[in-house]
Amino acid sequence: MSSTTKTLVAIVVIVVIAGGFYYWQAHMTSPGTVAVESATSTESVSGTSGPGTLPTQGTSNAALNADLSALDAQLSGLGTDTANVNASMNDQPVTQSNL
Repeated sequence: MSSTTKTLVAIVVIVVIAGGFYYWQAHMTSPGTVAVESATSTESVSGTSGPGTLPTQGTSNAALNADLSALDAQLSGLGTDTANVNASMNDQPVTQSNL
């Protein structure tokens, strides 16, 4: 064998051994414990609210009107998006000229 072939074989063997060692090390180490932060709020609502009941906050006319106007804005945006999608579905293909 030529020296180039020997060098290539040696490099391939080293890469295979290094890959096997890396694979073995990755599967032999025990997974560490990771602290997970809770995304839920731990604040309690005062009163006797049980499961399935909502706290009675923000039920004034001003709060309800603000929620209604925000909902109207979102629905208006949805209507615009729907109209754009419908228009794109009805798009006609453009004929191409032969050069």
